[in-house]
This record gives sequence, structure tokens and C-alpha cells, in this order.
Amino acid sequence: MGAFEPQIAASTFLEQFSASGQQTCFHGRHISPQIFAGLNGKNWGLKDYEARGGYSALRKVVSGMTPEEVISQMKTSALRGRGGAGFPTGLKWSFMPRQFPGQKFLVCNSDEGEPGTCKDRDILHYNPHIVIEGMAIAAYAMGISVGYNYIHGEIFATYDRFEQALEEARRQGDKSWVEKRRKELEAEYLQPAVQELEKSRGGSLDWLRVAVPIVGP
Repeated sequence: MGAFEPQIAASTFLEQFSASGQQTCFHGRHISPQIFAGLNGKNWGLKDYEARGGYSALRKVVSGMTPEEVISQMKTSALRGRGGAGFPTGLKWSFMPRQFPGQKFLVCNSDEGEPGTCKDRDILHYNPHIVIEGMAIAAYAMGISVGYNYIHGEIFATYDRFEQALEEARRQGDKSWVEKRRKELEAEYLQPAVQELEKSRGGSLDWLRVAVPIVGP
């Protein structure tokens, strides 16, 4: 076997997972799917998302609910984070002091830092507007005007797709609800502490020290 054949074989194997998405989220094993319901790999854009009822929850929230009511409903729903801690979302949102005079930030963790984790890229690639809508609702509930979606640098096509969706949302709305900034970190886990996030934004790679709740959707 030639020196480069193993690399060629690996590249050929990996291509099947990026060709159509059929090997990832599009399969028949979902039980009552919600995030991936009605998706076919091509209908990720704004018009298709709105046709599936997208942004109706955001419109309902900002037109007829107070932030306190949103947080209360989140607590009632018992929604929990998808990470290892499973922290109650509504309770986490309630920690944010709404009357704080300084700038507050919303952080969405799309880093996929756990070994073997590929759960976020399909959502960002095939249903990006659901992430934008979720961030916007969370921002409204906590009185936040700036948000960051933390995407690791290896999934460039997914990053570009999310940028396209964000631009669609900006053009559609009167103003931007969520701002996105790209952070390219090759092998770092998004530390669940604000001080660790600040270090990574400055280019410093560090290990996880203290795990505390970080406010996000």
C-alpha cells in the first residue's frame, strides 16, 4: 500500500458524511422529531422555515408576553440543557439580573467539544433559523442585546450556512436581534464559565477549571 493511500481512503470515507446528510440527522429513528421535523437537507432557508411555523414563537413572545412571563413558561415546560448537566433552562435564565446597567451577553455553545460529538452541526446546517429564533427569545427574556454563537473552526461549510441564515433574518427584520461572531478554536471545549470564555476570545487556550452555569438558550 502506498504512503498516501490510507489518507485517501480516510478522505473517501469521510466524504459520505458530508455529501447529503443522509448518514446524520435524516433517518427514521427519531421519536416525535421537533428540531429535524419536515427537513429534507435543502429547505433550511427563511421562507421554508416560516412555512414550517418558524419565528411564530418569537412573534408571540415579543408582541404579547413580558420577559417574566417567558421565563415562567420556560420553568413550567421543564426544558433542560442538552449538555451533561441537564440544567433547567428557565431557572438558568432567571439568574440573569434584568436591571443590570452594563452590557449583557448571550452565549450559544455550538462548539461540540465533547469527544465524538456531532450533534450541533446538523442543527446549524439544516435548520439554522431555529437557533437564531431560540437565541432571540432568550435574549428578550433576559434583557440582552448582544449574542455570540460559539462555533468551532473545523466546520466551515456549516459556519457559512449559519451566516447566510443570519443575514436572511437581518434582512427580514427591522433590526438584528442576535449578533454572531466567529471564533475559531481547533481543540478547545467551551468552558462553562465566563472568565474562560474571555480567555478564549483573547486567543488563550486553557483547560476547564471551575464548572458554573453559563446563561444561554
